[in-house]
Amino acid sequence: MFLPLHVDVPEIRKPWANWIFCAAIVVIFFLTCKITYNFDFSFIFDQKRFGHLMLQEWNVKQIMASMWLHASPTHLIGNLLFLWLFGNAVCTKVGNIKYIVIYLGCGIISGMLCCTTYKSPCLGASAAINGIIGMYLVFYPVNEIEGYWLLGYWYHRNASTNTVPGYFIVPLWFAFDLFGAIFYRNAGIGYLAHIAGFLTGLSIALILLATRLVKMERDEISLPKFLRYGDSGSPQIEVNEDIEKLLLNRGRRLPGKYAVTSQNTQTVKSEQKSQKHVRKDRNPVSHNATKKNKKIVQDGLIHLKCICGKHVKISVENEGKKCRCPRCNITINVPRIYQ
Repeated sequence: MFLPLHVDVPEIRKPWANWIFCAAIVVIFFLTCKITYNFDFSFIFDQKRFGHLMLQEWNVKQIMASMWLHASPTHLIGNLLFLWLFGNAVCTKVGNIKYIVIYLGCGIISGMLCCTTYKSPCLGASAAINGIIGMYLVFYPVNEIEGYWLLGYWYHRNASTNTVPGYFIVPLWFAFDLFGAIFYRNAGIGYLAHIAGFLTGLSIALILLATRLVKMERDEISLPKFLRYGDSGSPQIEVNEDIEKLLLNRGRRLPGKYAVTSQNTQTVKSEQKSQKHVRKDRNPVSHNATKKNKKIVQDGLIHLKCICGKHVKISVENEGKKCRCPRCNITINVPRIYQ
């Protein structure tokens, strides 16, 4: 078992919506629980007074209320831990308003599934939280998750701290729910609801990326890019040592992984001379010049090559101006097409 403690995701905005959800879940638990003195002091859900809020049938009130209820402090703490870690990361990515709609949507869809598959009353926020974890897998598959590997009972000697990427541990949790849904259907745990919530969140996140309602940052790798290019998030490119030093001196870095290749000094000097020659050609020329440079103009576009190897196409209207390379973000001086 892997118990997460921290996710390596920066917060670009305050996840107020998730903080409010966590606080509301705690408050509702203490309002709906009762104290028992059987053999020890404990809090449990007061089913006698609030049992009508548990999900038992197709009732809008029960579907909305059951996702805020918890049976015991252990149930509450476990759900809060996952909601706090993954909810903050997802909320800061999609925004507070979208997060509210998505969280409630995952809970409602999984609640509707519970009405058709389970005969006993259901409660808990696990299904909605699994939807948030599914969204986390889409947005941050390669980000590290730090936690404890637990073997057997909770003893420090049996626990070891480690960091694992999201694409490894999140599918492992999902496989655990699949295993429980197949072999432990009557264990009193809503494995099917967990699966429904996870798949709902996963689908919503993919739709948000496809419609560009949520945009990934330049240094972030989404699940579609990870499945296509691996943990680099982009095709591997080759950069020679001198160009790499030039990029580092300018405070730039290429996205993803790239292979550094050696290059002769004479070749570098010849390239520098050619760049100086191009710079001379970029100076403004007289209005009487009518000879068109056909080498760099094709199909009505100016074709240039950046020092990082990227081929850039620029409109002829921008001749003599400056633009930026979409790969390394270095400024490129666009030459005039008439010389």
